[in-house]
Amino acid sequence: MKKVKLHRELGLFTVTCLVVGNMIGSGVFLLPAAMAPFGPLSIFGWIITAGAVLVLATIFARFSMIMPLQGGIYAFSRKGFGDFIGFQVAWNYWISAWIGNAAIIVTITAYLSVFIPELDKNRFLASAIALSLLWLVTFVNTKGIRTAGIVQVVTTILKLIPLLVIACIGIFYIDLDNFTPWNSTGQNDWTIINGAATMALWAFIGVESATIPAGSVKNPKWTIPRATLIGTFIVACVYILGAIAVFGLVPHGDLVHSHAPYADAAYSLFGGEYGPWIRPIFAIGAIISSLGALNGWILIQGQIPFSAAQDGLFPSRFGKLSKSGAPVFGLLITSALITALLIINYNVGLVETFSFIIRLATVSILICYLYAVIAKAVLSRKMSPTGKPELFDCILVPIAFFFLIWALIGAGENLVFLGALLFFASTPVYMLIRQSKD
Repeated sequence: MKKVKLHRELGLFTVTCLVVGNMIGSGVFLLPAAMAPFGPLSIFGWIITAGAVLVLATIFARFSMIMPLQGGIYAFSRKGFGDFIGFQVAWNYWISAWIGNAAIIVTITAYLSVFIPELDKNRFLASAIALSLLWLVTFVNTKGIRTAGIVQVVTTILKLIPLLVIACIGIFYIDLDNFTPWNSTGQNDWTIINGAATMALWAFIGVESATIPAGSVKNPKWTIPRATLIGTFIVACVYILGAIAVFGLVPHGDLVHSHAPYADAAYSLFGGEYGPWIRPIFAIGAIISSLGALNGWILIQGQIPFSAAQDGLFPSRFGKLSKSGAPVFGLLITSALITALLIINYNVGLVETFSFIIRLATVSILICYLYAVIAKAVLSRKMSPTGKPELFDCILVPIAFFFLIWALIGAGENLVFLGALLFFASTPVYMLIRQSKD
């Protein structure tokens, strides 16, 4: 189909907020409690994962310096391996993104129950609010990428405030006694660090966000690499300093059973007269954080099929833009699929199945990362005047490759097998689309 010329409306600050906002969702408010059974030793898991993700971010940044292609990791994979692999990455990344959005919406309604207790009992009300939020954010994105970008900037700033308060102020008031026992499991230290690092990785999904809407970014060869690296570094600092502060402010026994670790840390820090306000404030923070992530990922879920359609790999209707410059058809179709998944979740109550689908979607995104990393190695050799890859790529690509393999192994063989199966299941869809084009 005829290529659509995009308007470059996103600057460095907005794109950085897209990276930060997509990575920091609702999970950050709960992860310290999830890691508490490991003990404070789990902080090293955060540090190792943050370092590895920064390597991954550097690879995506270097890719964008050379070829800032619309579609990001999908376009990189297609450039390295051709249309078939490109379609597989686009298809699975797209599915993973909208399934993840369903999970974000479920989380938002859970936090809203702090203010509307009826949501815990009334599935119809919970479903109605969830769908209203979904279509409100979808409507915002149909107004164009500039409008979605403004919402992303506002929600990212607001979500960072409570996290930075705990991370930057709380770290000066920690009680060293709370860091004992250092390893509370009795297992060897490396086993604990390995488990914590695997868990921490899920909080960094979205590191690639700046690369996806490349066609709408001002001066993309300059902006995307900087936004990717700055955004990832900010998130890494917030996570690591936040983990240290929470472990240092909340006694270990309390943290293990905490349902709101950041709120408990704030209560320990401020307490007294501010006590009754702390939990509602952090519930609002989690809601804003989740809404920001939802906005960013809905933006992404429209951009991926648009990019693939522009390359002839998705039906052509996905590749059309509205007068406001939004891929409205892709946004509406994707939000309709999320609607169906939410209705199933709320009315059938398949909680365990829903959670499993989310984990499977996350594994599928890691496989997409793996393709993009290998594509960097392939293209580095092809594009080099000497026919040899650059030294920088010789160092970074193996680190990222083995880190992703390690992360996939840590996810469990069943999830990896099903994630690979999901990839291969896209083959008949690809064949049907190619036949219709021919």
